[in-house]
Amino acid sequence: MTKCILPPEGAPALGKECKAARYLVWTRNDYPAGELLSYIGRHYGQAFLNGVVEQEKVSAVLANPAQNGIGGLVKALVADGVVAGWHDMCIVRVNLGRWNGKEMEPIEDAKLR
Repeated sequence: MTKCILPPEGAPALGKECKAARYLVWTRNDYPAGELLSYIGRHYGQAFLNGVVEQEKVSAVLANPAQNGIGGLVKALVADGVVAGWHDMCIVRVNLGRWNGKEMEPIEDAKLR
């Protein structure tokens, strides 16, 4: 099921209100997903809350998305020669929410009001 919730006008930016974000990440150059998962864990350190490989894609939960943007990962991958740039990456922010210590809790529309 796909769901989209629009915040009310004047609400703070979701990236600042949310304490965690889940991303699907993979490369177009067939960089192994298991190695990418390890790379993400090293790059984000304690901000890396959870991650798994699903169908050759990395599903990763990062803390404080406003401070731990995914762009930093792309820059690091470029610097290490893993990818040439954004055009080699596929990144989807699946949801924003909170981390309860075990799993991601997506924000519900009631919490946005």
